Amino acid sequence: MLVPKLYRIRHNILQLLTDKRREQQLHNLHVEKSQLTIEEISTLLQYSIKSVDQQLNVLWENGEVQNVIAQGIKNNHYNTKYMVLSKGISTASSKAILNEGKAINAQLFNNYSSGLFQIIAGIIAIWTIVQNTTSIAKLEIQSENLKTITKEIQKDINRSNFEIEVIMKTKKQSKIAN
Repeated sequence: MLVPKLYRIRHNILQLLTDKRREQQLHNLHVEKSQLTIEEISTLLQYSIKSVDQQLNVLWENGEVQNVIAQGIKNNHYNTKYMVLSKGISTASSKAILNEGKAINAQLFNNYSSGLFQIIAGIIAIWTIVQNTTSIAKLEIQSENLKTITKEIQKDINRSNFEIEVIMKTKKQSKIAN
C-alpha cells in the first residue's frame, strides 16, 4: 500500500535528523552537528521548503524534534535549527509514521472503493428500474391489445350466437309450418 507523501516527508525528516544525531554521537562531535535548518533539510531531502516546514511543525507538536535558534544567526524562522529527540528516534526506527500513513491510505482506499461500489449499485438499481418500467409499459400495451382482441372475439361470438338463434327459430317455425 502506498504511503501519502506528507507521511513520507515526515519520516524522511526524522530519519535524516536521526542519522545526523547518530553521526554526532559516534564521532563525539558538538551537539550542533546534529542540528539542521529547514533549508538544509529541504536541500538534502529534495523537498520544498514549505513541505519541510509544515512537517517539522507537526513533528515539533508531537515532541519528536526540538527547534533551537542558531547562535550568530538572525532570528529568522528558516534559520532555526532542528534536532531529533529520543521520541523522534524511536518513531523513525519503528517506522511508525510510515505505518500510520499506510493505515490512513488503506482506510481512504476502503472508503473510496465502498463509495464506488455504492455508486455502481445505484446505477444498477436505476438501470433495473428503467428496464422494468419499459417492460411494464410494453406489457400494458400488449394487455390493451389483448383486451381489444378479446372484445372483438366476444362480439364475433355474440353475433354468431345471434345468427344461430335466428337459424334455430327459423327451423322451428318451418317444422311447425310443415
